[in-house]
Amino acid sequence: MEKKKTVRLYRAEDKPGIGKPVSDWMKSHLDWQRNKDSSGRWFTDDLTEVRWYINNEYPNGRIVSIEVPIEVAEKYRVLNMNDKGSKDFAENPKAFSRRPEKEYFLPKEIADRKREYQEKTNLESRMTLKGLFFILGIAGLLTSIFLNSIVITGNTIFNLSRNRFFPTSIFVFIFSVAMLALASREGQNELEEKVSEINYVETSKGSRYAYLPGGKTQRYKKVTGEMNEPQDALVFIPDYETVKKAVPKEYLERNVLGKNRIQYQETILDYIQNKGKKVYIVDEKGKILRTNKEVQVAEQVYLSFLDKKKNEVDFSIPVSKEPKVDYMTFDTRRFEKNGEQFTERHIGHEVKKIVYKNGRMKSK
Repeated sequence: MEKKKTVRLYRAEDKPGIGKPVSDWMKSHLDWQRNKDSSGRWFTDDLTEVRWYINNEYPNGRIVSIEVPIEVAEKYRVLNMNDKGSKDFAENPKAFSRRPEKEYFLPKEIADRKREYQEKTNLESRMTLKGLFFILGIAGLLTSIFLNSIVITGNTIFNLSRNRFFPTSIFVFIFSVAMLALASREGQNELEEKVSEINYVETSKGSRYAYLPGGKTQRYKKVTGEMNEPQDALVFIPDYETVKKAVPKEYLERNVLGKNRIQYQETILDYIQNKGKKVYIVDEKGKILRTNKEVQVAEQVYLSFLDKKKNEVDFSIPVSKEPKVDYMTFDTRRFEKNGEQFTERHIGHEVKKIVYKNGRMKSK
């Protein structure tokens, strides 16, 4: 019997036990009863959209999912449902849907089979894999050396010209080098995995930076309620006291960074807003890093502050690839307008909260 094709649907919701209890008088209200009948039944097939709701509407919530046959999903896709003219949520979901082509209104008996969605990315498994590759690589190298020629007390155990194990040793050597290369690659991916575990970062002014699938980030500005365009790269600028310990002494002698936190922030802001100046994310060799992928694989990351008139770097400061409490945000993106390439740069306020997908949180 051919297995039915299925589709996975998702929704964002509060975790069990979160929320204020409903009073008895509210429970008797007709509008509350109508809403209760439709509660927990709205789903979508767009995981990115659900993550947006987690970042902006349910900061302490969770993602749940359910797998249903495609024909069942299509039956309850809001776009395919009839508009019955009713004002009741449960009877006429089409009248209340903003995106009927992406939303599904499932019967309660199906919706109740939902389970908490677990992300497939797992940092622990990455670290275990790195260790395995490293051990195999070292073991292979040692075996290759032994099979070729080991000198003990002046006597060669195997003569290389007559060594019947030589072809095997070459294979083992190549294998071990490959394992060490994979271990190195997994090591580079560890930071990417750490970043992928983050749900969002929130600043002192309430702006939220969400990590999107594909490597970009997106800023939601709470003050204006504006969702900005996805950004290509995001780094975090150390606070004044931290950066003083990491820069050359001449910076302090020349008062490059200012004498206090306020002057330090004003100096950085001047380079971002002044048309005669530029700020770039660079690696330890001065190469410009334009994407989060490039940022993650760099050994060390800096912000370089340039004077366009002199066409030279005035100064550079080390920045963090990962969010840290009290560090300021700096994000950037490249875009095209009227056939020309432009770069948008933005400095945000200090990070006050880091929320992870597993519910863990760092805050001041």
